[in-house]
Amino acid sequence: MLWKGRRESGNVVDQRSFGAGKLGGGALVIGAIIYYFMGGNPLVYLAQNAGSVQQAPVQNTAEDDQRKGFASVVLADTEDVWNAQFQKVGKSYPAPKMILFRGRVETDCGRGTSSSGPFYCPADRQVYLDLSFFDEMKEKLGAGGDFAQAYVIAH
Repeated sequence: MLWKGRRESGNVVDQRSFGAGKLGGGALVIGAIIYYFMGGNPLVYLAQNAGSVQQAPVQNTAEDDQRKGFASVVLADTEDVWNAQFQKVGKSYPAPKMILFRGRVETDCGRGTSSSGPFYCPADRQVYLDLSFFDEMKEKLGAGGDFAQAYVIAH
């Protein structure tokens, strides 16, 4: 698929560099203390939120950046197609944002993980995609390549 040099969507938000989670280590301890005073077991709280500790920023590789560019071009194509279809009936297309994440992400629909694959959250009208999903498609399903990846993004 010829995609390099084509329009990229302005609706891609790259959160891959931040790793997983939202809580700092101090916030996690404070949360456990509050949980204890509210009658809960702080060990349960820590176990449930251990993956929420903010990780050090992750450097994206050149391959990561290329994948982001590809996903952005495919999203732009979907925007162009849907904008044209909506204009035919006198409406405007509410283009979703595509959030690129690594591992897990907090959404208005709850926590999303890479293991669930790409998903759309209607509560925040955003598409969530961990680009490592394409590695799994290739390795586990034998479905590698630009067309298969574009198909996933477009749907």
